[in-house]
Amino acid sequence: PPALPPASREAVLALGRGPDRTNTPLLFHECVDGHAARTPHAVAVSHSGGERVTYAELGIAARGIAERLRDLGVGPETVVGICVDRGPDMVRAVLGVHRAGGAFVPLDPQLPAERLRFIARDSGMRVLLTQSPLADTVPFDGPVLLLDSPSDRSAPSDPLPEAPIGPDNTAYVIYTSGSTGTPKGAAIPHRGLTNMLEGQRDLVTHGPGVRVLQFASFGFDASILEMTWALANGGVLCTASREDLRPGPDLADTLIREGVTAAMLPPSALATLGEDRFPALDQLQVAGEECPADLADRWSRDRCFLNVYGLTEASVWNVAARLRPAGGRPPIGTPIRNTRVHVLDEDLRPVPVGVPGEIHLGGHAVGRGYLNRPELTAAAFVPDPYGPPGARLCRTGDIGTHLPDGSVRWLGRRDAQIKLRGYRIELGEIEHALRRLPDVGQAVVLLRRDLPGEPGIVAYLVPRDGAEPTVESLRRDLRGRLPGYMVPARFVVLDAMPVNSSGKIDRRALPLPSAERAGDGAGYVAPRTPVEETLVDVWREVLGLERIGVHDDFFHIGGSSLSTVRVAALAGDRGLSISVRDLIETPTVAGLADRADRAGRCPGAAGSDAVPEIRSEVRLRGGDGVPLWCVHPSGGSAAWYVPLARALPPGDPVRAFQARGLLGGTDPGDIPGIAANYAAELAERGGPGPHHLLGWSMGANIALEMAGRLHADGHEVAPLVLIEPYLPSPEAGARLAGVGRRMREALPLRDRVRELPPSPERDRAAAELTALLLDAGMSRSEADMVEKAPIEVWHSLLTALADYTPRPYPGHVHLVIGTAAAHLPEDRPMPGLDVGFRAYVDRWRALAGGGLTVHITEGDHMSMLSEPLVRRTAALLESIRAEARK
Repeated sequence: PPALPPASREAVLALGRGPDRTNTPLLFHECVDGHAARTPHAVAVSHSGGERVTYAELGIAARGIAERLRDLGVGPETVVGICVDRGPDMVRAVLGVHRAGGAFVPLDPQLPAERLRFIARDSGMRVLLTQSPLADTVPFDGPVLLLDSPSDRSAPSDPLPEAPIGPDNTAYVIYTSGSTGTPKGAAIPHRGLTNMLEGQRDLVTHGPGVRVLQFASFGFDASILEMTWALANGGVLCTASREDLRPGPDLADTLIREGVTAAMLPPSALATLGEDRFPALDQLQVAGEECPADLADRWSRDRCFLNVYGLTEASVWNVAARLRPAGGRPPIGTPIRNTRVHVLDEDLRPVPVGVPGEIHLGGHAVGRGYLNRPELTAAAFVPDPYGPPGARLCRTGDIGTHLPDGSVRWLGRRDAQIKLRGYRIELGEIEHALRRLPDVGQAVVLLRRDLPGEPGIVAYLVPRDGAEPTVESLRRDLRGRLPGYMVPARFVVLDAMPVNSSGKIDRRALPLPSAERAGDGAGYVAPRTPVEETLVDVWREVLGLERIGVHDDFFHIGGSSLSTVRVAALAGDRGLSISVRDLIETPTVAGLADRADRAGRCPGAAGSDAVPEIRSEVRLRGGDGVPLWCVHPSGGSAAWYVPLARALPPGDPVRAFQARGLLGGTDPGDIPGIAANYAAELAERGGPGPHHLLGWSMGANIALEMAGRLHADGHEVAPLVLIEPYLPSPEAGARLAGVGRRMREALPLRDRVRELPPSPERDRAAAELTALLLDAGMSRSEADMVEKAPIEVWHSLLTALADYTPRPYPGHVHLVIGTAAAHLPEDRPMPGLDVGFRAYVDRWRALAGGGLTVHITEGDHMSMLSEPLVRRTAALLESIRAEARK
């Protein structure tokens, strides 16, 4: 995308700059020391087991630990491991390490021994602080100090001199999961820790009387925020056992028993509580997950409610938003003091307000990088082109957008953008739509590649109290909010979401959906004949469902244009000749079985020696009016038009042309030849006319050629509607030719996979074929078809398109373009093409001898023909047809 003009760029950058303010010179442990001197008898830590620790006692214990650590050589940039259970010892250890001048690395005792061994080795920790029951938990050969041993926690014999550390020294190291499977340690300096606690002071109530819940596990960076919120400001840190903090009744009891007034919780944990039970809880922060609007609406009444966002690598807490009732979808907010948050494109250029980009963090919060991982540090911590010399930005991997008021809205993870059946999908958008439904309390959406059949989107949800949503109602409601390709294939209703030790939803623990038909129950009819049994078995394999009724609509229970091809192929393997056309025209098991019976095409039925006529016409919908004829895109399937056919008003039939290669025949090798076949069929079956003809993508180019041939033969075509047709150029032709070459290479490999018996050799060949198809630009779902892939058809059609040059047409043309292409900047080419919007229209205007009318409709190339935007496309199409009838 083009760069923003300088003035616009500066305006967007200014939105992401937090206030510049001078921080206290005191480090965290020095703040705590100040309270120990001023209010020594005030309680600093209150544990649910009954233990109370004053600020004076905390200071004495921390100095004693620091003295022992210094005796063992701990000083600036020395890492000390801390492995303790939740409670006062955790706080004593942290303050003791900082007083000694070192940096701590938390070691969660719940972690596997191998991971603890890696952290101990990778961090280079010099000493381990732990408790007697956990003494053997961490595989470590160095010195071990037991915090529950009187000798290891005794008060210092002499006053302990201050450690020679400053803002640039490392305060702590937190290990996070790495994308390679190896944990990586993010090193944070005291500068970032101090800025975080000062940022809290700007936004939340703090000081004596504030009782902060210590909810996060020690291995999670939010635990540090909780400590500073309470102890840097003279408040009370309320600690509790792991069991007492389990979301639900246990957590609720702890909040009430401890008189907690302030807490930071993941939204999924907060959702397990009743907002009216905690009058003392007047300050809440949510973080770690997207906050649903209804949760913010309920919990922000009569209390300070912050939605906060931050990164382990950038000192925990970077952006915050004060939420209020009825505020809509919550943003993550604006940057705290001395912090920068920029939304940038892949070239680190600011994107305009409202345009998605990757969130980058800068300023005092940015950490040093990853210990011993220079290559990862270089990738995640990049030079800041908008900051002072030497400044860096931290890439978050999150997608967001600036809102006009300057706040940022989180849209999802960069790696949560998936591609399914050729569509790019943000899973977070589906989750947001689910959470807006009245019966849904919590929702998580995953792409699962371990489903039977083909990969699919699975929605996991926890209903609201008393609600019993059916899958049919969920699917119906989502179709009104999302494109059809984004509606989950499977729904799993849970009593509660699984959570990890940090209280976040544990996505890895979400179960594989049972192979039950979504929403089975009313209307279910089991297969009754051998043919229906055969078809149900095929549908089970393709859709990954167990319970399929004979009246279920294939396209309503997860079927797609690609899966129609798999059904036809697998049915053929079982001796049942079901075509793709059959499935599109009759998308139920009962209808297909009846059609097969009537045609004498059941397994074992006597065959005929006659060669059947190959007909390209597919009937998408019946009716008595003027037919609308649609022409298939480059995949050859007419199923792409099923949503459009169902969205159009009743009355007129809808028919489509399907590639003959998908119907057992052969397609001509050029666009004019394909168009000639279809034009002959239309002239024979379409009545006197005028003919209503529509094409989308490559189908629009075929439709243009058909219209020219029909016009030459004396037929009237009105209207001719072309939806974002392909426009040839040397560059585009070369790309298509390259795809065609890879398809040619894939053909013998596909045949080899078909011939080989199940074996490691076949598995290797199938993997090679899948990789080749992906490299050719096929979607994952197309590539996963492997030996069932109709590569001959794809190769034939794409080769024909690569060689195609459109010819002038003497009639009128309606050109339909989506807003995603029409609203691009003038110098930016339309997706998949090499010209901008205006040049694209001018080229088509020159080809339309009878005039060109341009229509803009909402969506992009794919979503225009998918739910829910297909309804707008259908309404536009109906208005064009109504005008043509006058």
